[in-house]
Amino acid sequence: MEESPQLTNETADAVFKHWEWLRLVYNGVLAVGLIPLGNKLIANLNLTEFVIWYVIAANVAFCAGHVLEGYASLVGVPRKIARYGVFVLGTLIAVFVEQVMTGLGQVSHHPK
Repeated sequence: MEESPQLTNETADAVFKHWEWLRLVYNGVLAVGLIPLGNKLIANLNLTEFVIWYVIAANVAFCAGHVLEGYASLVGVPRKIARYGVFVLGTLIAVFVEQVMTGLGQVSHHPK
């Protein structure tokens, strides 16, 4: 079987290290999204527990990035485009889920 030229450019170690740096950015973005909950987290243990489980689940989902980059690379997508495309899309999905699950993304309709 012929090796894809996209896969021979970087070692698995290099790919892993790139994704671990991206994990810092990912967690930072998600943390900023939780700032409005600050006082509520301290006062509400159920919400705090929910956020802890959400953070764990979000980081488990993040692990799919390595795999999706590999598959995209196998079908000919350049590695950097695959990596950052998967990262941006995954981060946007995680932020959307975070906003919906915490209720921060709700729009209030106040009659004028």
